[in-house]
Amino acid sequence: MGQQSEVDHDIVDAITDALTKAGLQDTPYGKKLERRLINKLIGQFEESDLFDLIEDLPLSNKGRSE
Repeated sequence: MGQQSEVDHDIVDAITDALTKAGLQDTPYGKKLERRLINKLIGQFEESDLFDLIEDLPLSNKGRSE
């Protein structure tokens, strides 16, 4: 991801570590979340990106509303 060169590597590493601990690393949602977070850090995050993340949030059945 070329945009990562504009973001502090420690921040990118922290994002990657958090995704790994949450079991989301290398999942479609995890990749989207990482991309959106980096876009936010470099000022290219749109409000609609937030709604996309919320809509696609992988929740367990216990956390889903009926």
